[in-house]
Amino acid sequence: MGKIKKLLSLLLVCVLALSMSACQVKPAESPDVPSNGEIAEANKPAEKKTVKIGCVSATEPAADLMKTALEGTGVEVEVVVFDGNNLPAEALNAGDIDGLFCNSLKWMKTFNDTNKANLTMPMPYYYSYSGLYSTKWKSPEEFPNGAKIIIAQGLANIDGCLTMLEDTGLIKLSDKPSENNFYSFLDIVENARNIEIIPTELTTTMSSIDDVDAVIASAVIVRDSGKLDPSSHMAISKKENMTPQGLIVRSEDENADWVKLTMEKMQTEACYKTFNEAFGGTFILYSEIDKYFK
Repeated sequence: MGKIKKLLSLLLVCVLALSMSACQVKPAESPDVPSNGEIAEANKPAEKKTVKIGCVSATEPAADLMKTALEGTGVEVEVVVFDGNNLPAEALNAGDIDGLFCNSLKWMKTFNDTNKANLTMPMPYYYSYSGLYSTKWKSPEEFPNGAKIIIAQGLANIDGCLTMLEDTGLIKLSDKPSENNFYSFLDIVENARNIEIIPTELTTTMSSIDDVDAVIASAVIVRDSGKLDPSSHMAISKKENMTPQGLIVRSEDENADWVKLTMEKMQTEACYKTFNEAFGGTFILYSEIDKYFK
């Protein structure tokens, strides 16, 4: 009898051991439930990327708008301000910066042809317009013979300025432009009043306005100079002579994630409102051009 009791006790111990072991076996994981590692990866913050965006002082608010629009997205914007209109494009072409807000589409195409570059504008965003301004005269008809007029240098700028001077009756241009679809000084066929046209750096056009008879300057540069109200122009760019400006990048970055994200974030009503408040009409949104030229 004692042996039977010992045998039964031993069997009971084995049964209990097997039961405890069975309770410790993990159920099969559902394929629909992510593992702890997958959850951690999904919650991992996006890897931060810093992009350098070039501009000049006149277009710095546009670059700052991009910086603000991308806050919290993982893309950090470092704004780099240059002193010359062509310097951001040169830096972009050299790979020193990642993008720019500065030049027009027409200017960019000429830069590409001249420098064998491959810059592109994935996001046309706004237009800049120029006007004819003077602190001495109220209209071009009052200009004396030999009047001195400062304009911005560069093929695209000279083209626009000469066209404006022709529209005001101060000069006459040839039927067709001679330099890659741009008018140059060689295309002036009549200058009866001996107007002296003086090209200078875009950002300094307003600095000598009191020393000459007039200047043709970008409205935003006029505003920033504090010398005149941008709306006090005697003549203004025509719609057909305006080309869009916007984010310019190297062609290999045109479809980059940060470029697509920039386009998404900046093309919102909130960003449009901020843009208009920052520039006060001196730059015209690409989407609103028809409001200004009906």
